[in-house]
Amino acid sequence: MAAIVEQLMLKRAADKSTAVTPPLPAGLKFHLMLSYSWLNKELINRVTEALTARGFKVWRDVKFMRGNIYQMMARALNESAIICPCLSVHYEQSENCMREITYAAKKRRPMVPILIDEGPYETCDVIIGDLLYYNLTKASPNNDDAWSQSMDELAAVITRELEAMIQEPPPDPLPTPPLSRSASFVDFDDEIPSVDRKLRDWLRAVDMSDKIKELSHERQSGTRDWLMDMIMEWTKSSDSRMLWIQGVAGTGKSVIAASAHEELKRAGKLGGWFFCTYNDDDRNKVGSMINTIAYHLSRWHNGIQEQLSETRRSTPEEVDSFPMIRVEELLRKPLAALDEDTPTVVIIIDALDECGEPNSQIRRDLLGFLAHEMPKLPKFVKVMVTSRPEDDIRDAMDDFPDTVEIKLSPENNQKDMEIYATACLQAVSRKLDLPIYDIPSVSRRLVEKSNGLFLWLRLACRQLKTSHSPLKLLSSLEVEEVSLGEHQMDSMYGRSLRNAFSALGEESPKPLKDVLDAIIVAKDAMTTKGLADLIKLEIDTVSKQLSHLSSLIEIVDGKIYIIHKSVTDYLTNPERCKELDHQVNVRGVNRHLAIRCLSIMSSSLRYNLSDVDVDTLLDDDRTNIVNRLADSSLDEDQELRDLVQQVLSEKILNWLEVMSAIGETPAAMHATRQLQQWCEDVRRLTTPIRQVANVATIVMENAAAIKRAAKAPCALHRKSWTPGVAAPRVLDGPKAWGPCTATLEGHAGAVWGVALSPDESMVATAGDDGTVKLWNSDSGEEQLRLEGHIGPVGCLCWVADGTKVVSGGDDGLVKVWDIETGRALWSQGGHEGRVLSVAATPDTKLVVSGDEGGFIRLFETTTGKAMKSLESHSGALRKLVISEDSKLIASVGRDGLIQIWDVIRQKRCRSIDSKHGYAWSVGFGPNASWLASGGNDRVIRLWNLATGVCFQTLEGHRGAVWTLVVSSNGRRIISSGEDGLVKIWYGDMEAEAKGPYSEVASLKGHGGYVVSVDCSANGNRVLSAGDLGDVKLWNYRIEQTASTAYAVGQAGRVWTVTLSPDSKRLVTSGDDGVVRVWDIASGRNVADFSAHKGRVGATAISNGGLILSAGHDRTVRVWDADSGSNTPVLNLRAHDGPARAVAFLPGNSHIVSGGHDAKVRIWNLSDGDRDRTLEGHQGRVLAIAVAASRSLILSGDHLGELRVWTFDGKLVRVLHTFKFAVTAITILADRAFVGIGPGTISVVNLQALEIVQELQGHEGAVRGLATFCDSEPGKPVSLVSGSEDGTIRVWDVESGVERRKIEPGAGSIRGVVVDPAAKSILSANADGTVHFYDIDTGDKTKSIDTHEWPVTFDSDGHGAVLRRSGWIHRLEKGGTLGKPLLYVPSRCRARMWLPAGKEAIIALGGSQETGPGIVVDLRDRYEAN
Repeated sequence: MAAIVEQLMLKRAADKSTAVTPPLPAGLKFHLMLSYSWLNKELINRVTEALTARGFKVWRDVKFMRGNIYQMMARALNESAIICPCLSVHYEQSENCMREITYAAKKRRPMVPILIDEGPYETCDVIIGDLLYYNLTKASPNNDDAWSQSMDELAAVITRELEAMIQEPPPDPLPTPPLSRSASFVDFDDEIPSVDRKLRDWLRAVDMSDKIKELSHERQSGTRDWLMDMIMEWTKSSDSRMLWIQGVAGTGKSVIAASAHEELKRAGKLGGWFFCTYNDDDRNKVGSMINTIAYHLSRWHNGIQEQLSETRRSTPEEVDSFPMIRVEELLRKPLAALDEDTPTVVIIIDALDECGEPNSQIRRDLLGFLAHEMPKLPKFVKVMVTSRPEDDIRDAMDDFPDTVEIKLSPENNQKDMEIYATACLQAVSRKLDLPIYDIPSVSRRLVEKSNGLFLWLRLACRQLKTSHSPLKLLSSLEVEEVSLGEHQMDSMYGRSLRNAFSALGEESPKPLKDVLDAIIVAKDAMTTKGLADLIKLEIDTVSKQLSHLSSLIEIVDGKIYIIHKSVTDYLTNPERCKELDHQVNVRGVNRHLAIRCLSIMSSSLRYNLSDVDVDTLLDDDRTNIVNRLADSSLDEDQELRDLVQQVLSEKILNWLEVMSAIGETPAAMHATRQLQQWCEDVRRLTTPIRQVANVATIVMENAAAIKRAAKAPCALHRKSWTPGVAAPRVLDGPKAWGPCTATLEGHAGAVWGVALSPDESMVATAGDDGTVKLWNSDSGEEQLRLEGHIGPVGCLCWVADGTKVVSGGDDGLVKVWDIETGRALWSQGGHEGRVLSVAATPDTKLVVSGDEGGFIRLFETTTGKAMKSLESHSGALRKLVISEDSKLIASVGRDGLIQIWDVIRQKRCRSIDSKHGYAWSVGFGPNASWLASGGNDRVIRLWNLATGVCFQTLEGHRGAVWTLVVSSNGRRIISSGEDGLVKIWYGDMEAEAKGPYSEVASLKGHGGYVVSVDCSANGNRVLSAGDLGDVKLWNYRIEQTASTAYAVGQAGRVWTVTLSPDSKRLVTSGDDGVVRVWDIASGRNVADFSAHKGRVGATAISNGGLILSAGHDRTVRVWDADSGSNTPVLNLRAHDGPARAVAFLPGNSHIVSGGHDAKVRIWNLSDGDRDRTLEGHQGRVLAIAVAASRSLILSGDHLGELRVWTFDGKLVRVLHTFKFAVTAITILADRAFVGIGPGTISVVNLQALEIVQELQGHEGAVRGLATFCDSEPGKPVSLVSGSEDGTIRVWDVESGVERRKIEPGAGSIRGVVVDPAAKSILSANADGTVHFYDIDTGDKTKSIDTHEWPVTFDSDGHGAVLRRSGWIHRLEKGGTLGKPLLYVPSRCRARMWLPAGKEAIIALGGSQETGPGIVVDLRDRYEAN
């Protein structure tokens, strides 16, 4: 191979002077096609650039992909002279890549494989055989000369193959195929490609092809051409990304959407689509919409398909159920990875108005997705929406930037409708051989009657085609009086129904009426068989009735749909449907269907139903028993009530088994939560209801296990659970209930507010059903219902004496209730819209409320007398709180501001920009010295009220933070929001200190959003309320045994990485407060030091083996790395705030530290005494460095000030005041390199004490700096920098030129060091890993996962290690990973520790003094394995 390449290179070198274009065989468009894994995209981009620059025409999916990826790949393979499969491990794992190379081999296409990693390749080796390949594994794009040489070699190899093809064409050349399925490279597999099938099944994408096909056929040739032209022009415009086509019911919007689907598909611009249907649960939920669009996009672009396949492999069970997280994982991340110049792609969403009622939760989810998430997608993504012009939809469209609106009106519909009517009349005339004179004039009259409604005209044409007397019907249509507005279709629907019933003749109308009732009332579309089973009729009978209703229904993909939602509106409204025989009594029909569902469940469900075709049980109506009960009246219906009790008592577990087997576990969990709401005879149904709640809790906690094993609920049977037992506590083994102690359900709808009484004995809740409820916090029993608001109650609070509750409602009223009598003491209005927040002063004197208009109103608690009104926000006020001394009010709102008010003077005393965009929540810390805020940016910020400065941000939520509360002692912050999680943040700090908070728990159990939280004074008891109506009580205690506790793994981000002077040891620290020492050679953890409480933000190590650590607990500790003792050599109470920087002075007899108290201190290591304090900084000291050659100390603070001191503490100069924080400093000879906030590195000459250069490139704060002097002659001196932007950059110190950029993909970089002996860069990454990179090539050589925690068994050399997954594995001699020994749940890992002097013993809970709560001897398990 080397000899061949050398000969080719000589020839190519000779050709360079004449710039010969590579030869291209006749009939082909491209010299080569690059077949590659999208996960290797960056390298392939460089290869493409290099080959294009050398004259090759290269086919890449990025540039030429349009429409169906399989058809385009087939065309590319047949239009390219040579196929270059870029072989890598990822390539073999990609089903599409393997399909491409297999197809190329089958079609005998010439191939030049390119090896981009070492494999191993099992399948590819067989396919490529002994083909000439090019090895690119040793080439690095970061070395320009070597890379250029490699590309020349590759070009020479490809050129040789091209020349050989021209001299001797390949056997059986194949013609370029047309764009059709027969030409696709999947033609050797009649099934859908397995990668597609797996993604489709994983995402549960909804197939809408039949509906689109039927709608497309409704468009008459020649109609809507003007609109299609407008849509195509819009796709070319850069001014707008949203097209909204709106019109009243019946204007033909869905036909337009289907036509646009076909036009865009032909143009290669169609990315995804979703056609909403009001009576099909699969087609009216935001989750289904996101999943289906993601699936379509995966078929549009190979890169998206590969990324989604990777996500599926890492999350095989299910995508997170919360909509905004689905957007992130399935849409935003995959699309953001594509090139910015990707051609425009359009997503179509049709009939948005059919997703839920206006302002319903379903609708809010969808509109939130459209208005707030879609604009965040890349600019090449455009969205087309069709809907009715309903107010909430219009508001969402207004929120979307640069929306183009097209309104369908009678005027712009007229011409198209005349064409449609003319074609219909001509067809009727030909079919029935009837003379219809002056068809154009008749068409115009019909169009005038339709008043612009395509639906009216469409139904009229259907009736004409099926009528026995079309001329007579035509005459009646021309003279018929037609109502305007929403009743315009009434006469048409009435005629269709009269025709259907009259067609029965002498037959009984009951079967037809039963069929009609079931179709109208059913929440989901059903198959003919499913409908027959549900109403207990023969399939033939049902089919016959459906034929009578053919003008009002359509069957798509085997399911029955009403042609339009307005049919349901007509039949269920007695004011519109005057004929009693046609009217549908929703409540009565639901009762009948509920009884049928319950009867089927009672007779058919049994234990371990795995051998039965579960689809035969309830077919398409499996889950809607709950919906049937929702519209029935249990308290008045003994038969229905008895059936409910029987099924709940005897069949609930069997039903759960079936639901899991058919993939409906989420629906089962939702249904079990709802059942309690609809069983109003609580006393009689208490036991079954509790069983449902208990089983639901277990099912929700084990959803993943149930999905893996469809029979999982049967495990409850194996544990001898029987009806009447209130709390099954096990599922396949002993299982604690976890932190959730109770779930309160009783509100009919969402619960918007929750509050714990001052004595913690009662819980108050505010509901969408207009009620306030009081519950016993121990038993969970409802004790009192307070009614008086008109409409939803959105907020509430307790008065501090515990005798009164305050509530605020959508009716604009504030009410104060006496909990003894249940009566309202007073009620006050005067608000601007809804009341969104209420609070009562701790001194019980005042009630304060905030409203939708942004106003704060104050009332006397006892009398309700209105006091002053304060204009606080320019938009809605979302939350207000009162300080514990009753002197301050804090509020946040839509304008993103935090407003602080003096209660006594009733004046604003501070205004803070929250940086959230839209601020939702706020809470005071103790003594009102600080407060916390949360908002749309998913971040919680902590603010110093005296300065208005944010001193900490808490990140962890995956959606907007809608609500938070700070415990009275200030040690806990409870937060929740859009991601459905309740998070607990813990901070061991005094009120005035700017100490750290960190996440200690993430509680999951709500099925939807969490909209309100509260907690007890000490924060141990937590309450949360969800939009699905569930209120949960949690008990979460944090054990503080810091003096003896050993944290397990760097549980969170790694903040520092420090290398010993001899390059043998590595020191890391992080969020968990543990300092870890690693052996560089083996990568083994050799020592842990854990006495800090909270984050360790800085470390240093001397050549004598002493380690310094600076913690957020205000201490600096000195450790002996050689002894490994967990007792520090020195424990210095160093600062009056978190210690953030530390360094050794020359000789290692003194150290210097800096902290949040703006002080720099020098300490004597011999006795731990403070030698001196260097004062002058105004901001928090974040970085310190020692210039030994100049006997100088440099310190930088968060306000951007850099100070230079002598070793004896004298200030030499305030070198420079930067605009942003000084985040890192390193010294090289007479130069200092200073990292500045937004990404700048300033170079300081230490002799002249002035800035001589600035290095630009990073896009985030520079967190780590290190220098490297290569021992090889002529090699430049390098500076290495790591940044929060996730990149490491290598700079030439002399020229300031960036030599290399490394992107680890492991989150932000928290620190970097250089190992000069190994020529390695070591980076501390936010994901808890340390990576090693070759400084010359930038290639990663190894990594250390600091989450892994080893335990050594000294007696026999064996050991164990806790992995990131939570499993403790055997660790064999030599460090080989062995079998798993023990699984540790995530909530338990933080409480694990090692009892002193005990080998291989792990303790959970307890302490060294009291003894462990649980003891596990790993050696017993080791021997057993």
